[in-house]
Amino acid sequence: MDFLPDSIAQHLSTTSLSAITAHLNATYLTPALAHVRAAYIDPYLVRPAAGYLASTSSSSTMPDLTTVVLMLVILFLSLKVLDYMRRVVMFWVGLVWWLAWWGTVIGVGIWLYNSGLERAASDVGWLVGLVRGLLGGFLEDMDRVGAQQRQTRMDGGIFGGNNAAFGGAGRGQQVRLGRY
Repeated sequence: MDFLPDSIAQHLSTTSLSAITAHLNATYLTPALAHVRAAYIDPYLVRPAAGYLASTSSSSTMPDLTTVVLMLVILFLSLKVLDYMRRVVMFWVGLVWWLAWWGTVIGVGIWLYNSGLERAASDVGWLVGLVRGLLGGFLEDMDRVGAQQRQTRMDGGIFGGNNAAFGGAGRGQQVRLGRY
């Protein structure tokens, strides 16, 4: 924490995580939830439902059959509309992906036609070198971890020795099934 100013470093070292989360909860989350409740949940969900329940319970009778059927029809139609909307959204998303794919294929084809194979190969080589340079440290770490895992398997498992009978990593003694 040498790179942080002293006031921030002292605050971070003396304040616990629970105090920070309690402060964030009181500062941001509680007012936001109160606003959502006051602006949306109470006027659009709670009050209409309470009014409907009060009107049906004041007569102290069960709702009649037509009301139940009407509510079921409304539920069915609303689910159909939501399904239609989902299908429309998925169509447009699929269309965008399809256009992006074929636009890329056509763009690469035009680029190959205009620049020629030799220049395109050198450009691709340059791009691969750039990506390998950016990801070089990551790829070296992955190679090192892979070599360690292979060495662990070759040494006979996690605990050393042949652990094949105990479910260890002794894969050399397993019988392969089929042609694979």
